[in-house]
Amino acid sequence: MIKIVITGANGYIGQNIIAKLKKNNEYSIHAIDLKYDKKTKIEGVYYHEGDLLNEEITLKLTKNCHAIIHLASVMKNEDSNENVIMTKNLLNACKKNNINKFVFSSTFQCYGKNASLNCNETHLLAPISLYAKSKVTCETLIKDYTVNNKMDATVLRYFNVYGSGCLNGILGLLSRQAEGKIIMLQNDGNDIRDFVYIDDVVNATCLALRKENITRFSIYNIGSNQGIKISEVVKIIAAYNHIKTTFGEKKEQIREISSDNTLAEKELNYKVKTNISDGIKKIMSYNQ
Repeated sequence: MIKIVITGANGYIGQNIIAKLKKNNEYSIHAIDLKYDKKTKIEGVYYHEGDLLNEEITLKLTKNCHAIIHLASVMKNEDSNENVIMTKNLLNACKKNNINKFVFSSTFQCYGKNASLNCNETHLLAPISLYAKSKVTCETLIKDYTVNNKMDATVLRYFNVYGSGCLNGILGLLSRQAEGKIIMLQNDGNDIRDFVYIDDVVNATCLALRKENITRFSIYNIGSNQGIKISEVVKIIAAYNHIKTTFGEKKEQIREISSDNTLAEKELNYKVKTNISDGIKKIMSYNQ
């Protein structure tokens, strides 16, 4: 059996990836996080509580492992350097434990000030937040590691992930609000984002896990190939739930971005199966 370690396994994406992989009997799944909700545990999965900031614990939890899917991440800007430390510890564990497959969850926020519509992987990176900067640093660490060590690594730059049961992000916020409640959103509603449904993200991650990486290091955008204004998202949700919105504080952030999935489609055989309208329909049905 192939032993896979999944970090950040108690998060929304992690739980969904575990559920998908568990259907395949060729994997022995070892989930790592700081803590777990008993309700989310899946039978037959090995759950471990451990802090990846601790090098010795990281080394122990990844022993005899064949592949790592590294999802664990700290979003708070003031603590974002922990992302770099965790990645360093995992790469050190890969070297000592002879792990030769690594899948890393990064973010569209790496593009930052250079973000654009139909953004592809060749765009120069100009991250704005400390969180995004930490992700860029992690990508560089992983790339450098593959130069001198026998390991295949794939970086997946997830765009705005959403789906049934997701409590985070603007779609998670809007879809759970009571009718008539007024929600304040940043900026003016004209920001454009690329929302990618959880099932598509899970499929992309599983494809990356199974892919033989001839170049040893690859980066792929994982989005929907479709940008949409936040104001349009509000309109789609309002057809199901009569929420009201107002736009307030303006913050420095990416104003327009959508993914160009061409490379992932070509090399991973990645295909978007759920568009934004169908995705919101699934969420609202789930919430009822």
